Amino acid sequence: MVGSLELSKHDVRQCTIDISNCAQSKQWQQALCISEVMPSSGLVPNLITYNSVISACEKGEHWQQAVGILAALRDNDLALDIITYNAGITASGKSEQWQQALHVLAAAQMDTLVANCITYSSALSACEKGEQWEQTLGCLNMVRGDDVVAGVITHNAAISACGKGGQWQQALRLLQMPAQDCLVPTIVTYSAATSASEKGEQWQQALCILAAMSRSDIMPHIIACNATMTACGKGEQF
Repeated sequence: MVGSLELSKHDVRQCTIDISNCAQSKQWQQALCISEVMPSSGLVPNLITYNSVISACEKGEHWQQAVGILAALRDNDLALDIITYNAGITASGKSEQWQQALHVLAAAQMDTLVANCITYSSALSACEKGEQWEQTLGCLNMVRGDDVVAGVITHNAAISACGKGGQWQQALRLLQMPAQDCLVPTIVTYSAATSASEKGEQWQQALCILAAMSRSDIMPHIIACNATMTACGKGEQF
């Protein structure tokens, strides 16, 4: 336990460093303790300090604490930055709390902060984990609408979400988007699209994707091969 006496020789900068170290080692309780003891030692936590605490809760997969701190900071009218909100969104997503992730995203937009790739990717990933394909596409549309460059990982998550939701047509449409955005599809991209085709019992599409992988000099992954074989089996294409 950290006491005020132990912080007496510290300054805000050192405390923030200590909290960041706690975050790296997933010691979120210790990070919270340091931030709570600081005022009794005459030290006032700043935004970087609070961001580090929220990050510690996020890495410790305690989304309630992360979001709770964020809400308290907003209630106290502390000027937050996008890093604060990104940590809250990521914490929610890791615990499959997609509604909460979108709520934090909306709060960031309400505070007129400029969302970045991390913001949208984290929200989109949360929706993908929650198997919310419509919300996932909504996040992707926000990315494109704000002229934020979405990485191929973001597209992969969207394809995966559509596949889980039985939306193979949407998944195949998204398969074309990385090329349009000058991104190179990866084995994960193709595997997610193949799985979506399999779930939709579209064996022809699965075979086409497998052929596209070969043309791109990408060695088909066992997941893609299994999905294609399953799709062909469902279509009685032995």
